[in-house]
Amino acid sequence: MARSFLLGAVLLLSQLPSIVQGRAIGDHSAYAKRDILQEHVSITNLQINAPTSGTYPRVTTIADGSLLMAYTEITGGEHILHVLRSTDRGGSFTPYGEIARGPGDVDNPFLHQVPGTNRILAAFRNHDKNGNTYTQFRITVCASENGGKDWKFLSQADAFPASSTNGLGDWEPFIRDGADGRLQLTYSKELATDNQETFRVLSSDGGATWTTPVNLQIHSPSVHLRDGMQGIVPVRDADGRDALVMVMETTRQGTFSVEYAVSYDDGASYGNRGVVYVPPQGRNAGAPQIATIEGKGLVTVFMTDEDSAAGQWANIAKVKACVSPGLNGGKMTWGGPTEVSGENSKWNGALDIGGGQVMVVYEHNGQPSGSILSWS
Repeated sequence: MARSFLLGAVLLLSQLPSIVQGRAIGDHSAYAKRDILQEHVSITNLQINAPTSGTYPRVTTIADGSLLMAYTEITGGEHILHVLRSTDRGGSFTPYGEIARGPGDVDNPFLHQVPGTNRILAAFRNHDKNGNTYTQFRITVCASENGGKDWKFLSQADAFPASSTNGLGDWEPFIRDGADGRLQLTYSKELATDNQETFRVLSSDGGATWTTPVNLQIHSPSVHLRDGMQGIVPVRDADGRDALVMVMETTRQGTFSVEYAVSYDDGASYGNRGVVYVPPQGRNAGAPQIATIEGKGLVTVFMTDEDSAAGQWANIAKVKACVSPGLNGGKMTWGGPTEVSGENSKWNGALDIGGGQVMVVYEHNGQPSGSILSWS
């Protein structure tokens, strides 16, 4: 989301294509499966022993079976990206390493291990500022070769002076493995103050170099929407096709809501756009991430101010989750929200940890926090 919530773009529904709750026509079984998922979730809080305050946590599993969590500490005018480690499947996290630090806008860390190697990547926004004015935008990639303990600079996935875009920037990197063996790094990039798209770069050498950025055009070029905070999971459509499901926040309703889109070409293009969750009028739901519930369906987690006093987005929010039984002919049906963490919770991530469990991490009262969502 970055500074999305500061911009306050107002969009009229009558001027935009309609988006409806996606489902296969007559697919009543999808609703039954969704409702069963929604009713049979239990939530257990994690023990995260972060040594500092922090925000925007993201977690990944690495090849040795441990979990790594990255988060951003903001202190004394400096931003520091920390790493925590768990060797007991999330039972506890302890301090482990530091990715980077700097006086600029260093934030949005995302961790990913390069398959078949010891290399772990950390992608993050790394912007320079002069006072409150941005001067340089970057999506920087650092690497660790020893399990996430020590880090060094590896590459820039995207970089440009702010003067070249009139101060429009890039944010929120996400990395996944492509079917062809290349790494896919997606991120949000502003096209106008009321228009943001998802861009993608590819790497064939473990993140050392990246292709020229491509605008995936998740929404029509004729429409201005602030799509951002994308998360992606691979799925199998009920019709047998391999697919990717992307979730993102968007401004179709004027305030933020959560939508999804589907790719059948390994992320080169997306269509079949639909709704995950729209909050009550005038309220927001944003910063979504998505995870697979092993053998059961999908869950999208997001932050929302729908239970808070108006005018405090995105500082005051709760983390909630919606479930879906899966993709059917390019469409999905999503249940209503279940609260994961109460007031003062935001900037959530999600990870399938197997066994019908999903780890959700977030900032709560200024600290990296988390929960395990379990489905019986």
